[in-house]
Amino acid sequence: MQGFDNDCALDWLVDLQAADDWSVVERALRDAAECDPAACLDYERGQSAFAAATVVVAADNPSTITIPDEVVAWIIGHRHAPSEIRALARAALRRVVAGNSEVETLWLEADQSDQVEWRANIDRLVTLLG
Repeated sequence: MQGFDNDCALDWLVDLQAADDWSVVERALRDAAECDPAACLDYERGQSAFAAATVVVAADNPSTITIPDEVVAWIIGHRHAPSEIRALARAALRRVVAGNSEVETLWLEADQSDQVEWRANIDRLVTLLG
């Protein structure tokens, strides 16, 4: 239940690897954070935001969280994240777990232990983001 444990996140990873800067991370985070609370945050945008937030956390210290080797390599080449990206990542994660989110809805339908693990991972990312 980590940030890259699903097909949407792995698809987003392809975009990350092609990126020359943090704009692909920022875009994924903004897509979730700025989603109207009255509108449903779709699964793809929610999972992409989860993966992007994982990248932001890992940029400070890749050993704090489990990430694919491709993400480690990308981070090594892109160490200087925009200063406002941590707050944006927190906002995106809050939107992923807010009501009207397909990601949250699917996890609420999952096995109880999986729900707890998923939510604990989200909460850990928020804590690490400060």
